[in-house]
Amino acid sequence: LEEGQYQGVTEDYFHFIVNDFEFDNGNTYRVIVTDANGTQLISDPVWVEKAEDPLTIVTQPQNVTAKVGDTASFSVAVSGGTAPYTYQWQYQWSVTGNWVSKEKEQTERLSFVVDQYEFGKFKYRCVITDADGNQVISDEAWVEEALTIDTQPQNVTAKVGDTVSFSVAVSGGKAPYTYQWEFTCDDLSGWQAVESWATGGTGNTMSFRVEGVVEWYKHYKYRCVIPDADGNQVISDEVWVEKA
Repeated sequence: LEEGQYQGVTEDYFHFIVNDFEFDNGNTYRVIVTDANGTQLISDPVWVEKAEDPLTIVTQPQNVTAKVGDTASFSVAVSGGTAPYTYQWQYQWSVTGNWVSKEKEQTERLSFVVDQYEFGKFKYRCVITDADGNQVISDEAWVEEALTIDTQPQNVTAKVGDTVSFSVAVSGGKAPYTYQWEFTCDDLSGWQAVESWATGGTGNTMSFRVEGVVEWYKHYKYRCVIPDADGNQVISDEVWVEKA
């Protein structure tokens, strides 16, 4: 070996910077030791083995938005290390703060049906171990409650001069919520925002006075559009005033 590419070729050690050609050429190395009398010893051959890419998570589990009864799923993907991989999903209950291993889910995907106790109480993560015992732990993820209408507005029965009200109630998503009541009728091709002729047109309860029989023969209908702070949106059922 020549000095330059290799350092310490006439010492009891030598070193060099590894490049791709090292593995492509299959280089092997040995050392010849000569004493003052010319006696020589030759070492065993050695070589540089290519290290495996480290075990790495390439796809982290993401939060999911769901409502009670939906199926929620979290996924993780890894590369590097030495296959096969072992997956162990764990959950953390907010009351104890401890991570507990789930017994059944041993693949890269965790799925379960969401119940009413899920929201704000549980987090999930995955511990992945390769065949050499190297281990990585995923980010934590959880189920966020979907914006849901809990109470739909209902039709009301009234006569001219009565004051009628429609109400809606939502939960989930991210507060604060915005409410916009809308109306349509036979004279309109779409929905328009309720304005000053009604009270609470931008609240969860809208009220107005029935002014005349036009309410019925033009088939007025009402609904409420509710976005949350993240821009998720739900639209209520359509309702109307029935003639008493």
